Amino acid sequence: MTDQERSEAIKRQVEYYFSRQNLLQDTFLLSKMSKDHYVDLSVIAEFKMIKQLTSDVELILKSIKDSDKVVIDETRKCVKPAANNERTTLILRNIPSSASEDSVKSLLKTVNVPTIVSIRADVGDNWFLSFETTEATKTAMVSSIWI
Repeated sequence: MTDQERSEAIKRQVEYYFSRQNLLQDTFLLSKMSKDHYVDLSVIAEFKMIKQLTSDVELILKSIKDSDKVVIDETRKCVKPAANNERTTLILRNIPSSASEDSVKSLLKTVNVPTIVSIRADVGDNWFLSFETTEATKTAMVSSIWI
């Protein structure tokens, strides 16, 4: 693998880690985020796929510096997802994690929420629902107030 190919592979992998698709299910990475959504690059450097490409944090930095999907902080030690103004996740609280996905969907059908892209239970009786657009998420939020 050439240096250029390695750099591109690192960039693609880091961008994947911080993609909406991955963050919806990657509780470990989410647990490592600061309140401003930054993750220390040393954490990223320990991920299996990155370790296969490099152990050099400077190479990781160099590989992602021009990315439009991740942002490096001013200290050059942390990275976070690039700003995305789309808010497409709704959190429903106090619904038992033991409830079935079908029962949660049935409950939501009673208030006519838009089509759900993904749904999952999480710790503390919280359910995470994803929608296509910010508008669909707002509609679901207003509708779910009546549950």
